[in-house]
Formats: sequence, C-alpha cells, structure tokens
Amino acid sequence: MTGRQAQPPPPRPNWTRGRPELILAVQDGDRRWGEAMGRAVFADLGLSSFSSGSMLALPPLAVPGASLTKLMIFLQSVLDPEDASVAVGEGRPISLAQLYPIHGSEIGLISKVGPTKFFLEFGIDFMGVHRRSATGAVA
Repeated sequence: MTGRQAQPPPPRPNWTRGRPELILAVQDGDRRWGEAMGRAVFADLGLSSFSSGSMLALPPLAVPGASLTKLMIFLQSVLDPEDASVAVGEGRPISLAQLYPIHGSEIGLISKVGPTKFFLEFGIDFMGVHRRSATGAVA
C-alpha cells in the first residue's frame, strides 16, 4: 500500500441503502488479519461494489496454519442488527457489513446454495481462522 493514500470510495449507484463500512472479526490475536483486510479492500477500491456476497482476494498471510484465501462480504454478526446502520448527516447512512475469511474451495458451494444458506444453515464457525473447508476439500 505504498504510494497511494487510501480515500473513501465515491458513492456508487448500487449503494441504495447506504455506504458500506467493513468489519472483520476473527478469533485470532494476530494483527496481520487486520492488515490483510485493509490490503484486500484497498486492492479492490473502484472495482468492487462491496455489497453482500462480494468476494475479495485475501492477500497471502504469514499467519501460521491459515489456509483461507478469500474474504466474502455478508451481514455483520458482531453487533445487534439495529446498530448495523449509522446515520451521518443528510446523506445515506453507513451500513456495517462483515468480511468473512473463507476457503477458495467454498466459492462453488456458495454459488450453488447462496450466501444466506451458506452462512446461516451450515453451522460454520466463521470466527475460526483454522477451520476446515465446508466442502470437505483440502484448502
């Protein structure tokens, strides 16, 4: 991330409910997760809509044992739902969405069943950064 100063992305026509603000919550105290999230978002500024279901490439991590390769944007699971949107001025509100580290092998499953079913019905521990793939495939 050298050379460019990160700027908030300009509003996009598909941001109908508000501007997304992304959060990451994992059960790992390694700060490299936050850095990787920042790099992934920065790499897709101007390219991604950052809407629910969007995928970002997770930069290679030097986190021992981590085999997750993608970040998927979906509903946040950290705050109460009524706290997931913040009004700021007269414009559209800021809507919090969460980045979930996933295995590349799970993309086909997500495409098949949809993100809602994948996140809500498969019983996956998305906070666990050393979890096995939901497909049973080796990452």
